[in-house]
Amino acid sequence: MAGSLPIWGQNYALTFYDNFKSPDWDKYPAASATIKWWNWGQCCMTTTDGTSTQAYPDTVGVDPYAIGVNGMKTGLNIRLIEKDKTWVTGILTSVDSTENKGFTQTYGYFDIEARMSAGPATWPAFSLQSIGSPNTEIDIEFYGSTPTLIYYTLHDKACEKSCAISQSQDWGLPNMTYGFHNYGLLWTPKTISFYFDEQLRWSTPTPWYFNIPMELILDNGIGNGQSTTGQASGADFQIEYVQVFKLPATSAFTTAEDLAPSVPEAPTWAATLSGFAILVLAGWRRTRTAVKRAQSL
Repeated sequence: MAGSLPIWGQNYALTFYDNFKSPDWDKYPAASATIKWWNWGQCCMTTTDGTSTQAYPDTVGVDPYAIGVNGMKTGLNIRLIEKDKTWVTGILTSVDSTENKGFTQTYGYFDIEARMSAGPATWPAFSLQSIGSPNTEIDIEFYGSTPTLIYYTLHDKACEKSCAISQSQDWGLPNMTYGFHNYGLLWTPKTISFYFDEQLRWSTPTPWYFNIPMELILDNGIGNGQSTTGQASGADFQIEYVQVFKLPATSAFTTAEDLAPSVPEAPTWAATLSGFAILVLAGWRRTRTAVKRAQSL
């Protein structure tokens, strides 16, 4: 499916932008006024060979973050590092779960310019995840074992195995470890649409309960069922920038009716059974193995 990016020329307001001119995550508390990101707990690290995994801050003395990508003095590297038989990575979120502060947004256009990390076991992703209940997630995720394929996934994380309620596999793209590409999603009350290099690749109806604020997540994971044999240490997920736009009050995608809260129809037994079957059969692609946050948001 092809189509140009719809937001240009419309009154979309920029609400978040970061090109990582300097460290702006919580490793640097002295710069707390400029912090936009916080380190999350264990997540997205599922090796199959018994190798241990840790997310920063770790116990083996590894810092996975560095400023400067693509020959510039800006941009962020999140590096996947193996040390002392332990894989370490960075996982950043736009909300501090301990103090309930940071950036969230409901609906809008979200995108990054990035180069995916290389190797048979890399698993980088750009995600949105809800704050509070219902526990929902929207993923743009990549597996180094299939470098010309990207996954677009909507998750209902209240499901026992983080069920993928809707997913598309986008084949035949350029090798995303060779260069930088733009990855975007347009989230409206009616549809969630995914873009690659500003071209529409897949669109799906917005589930009625995907209508609450979501935080941003950047991570350079490893594994998810892929063997780590042959995976080199030092694989970088390189991000030139992250930006978010707010939907205009009215546009081709948002009308007064669209912006009204969605109200689901009363379910019938047939619809309920059908929905349950879809969840069971869909299975799941991405399970975040994060330790439950200390405080519920």
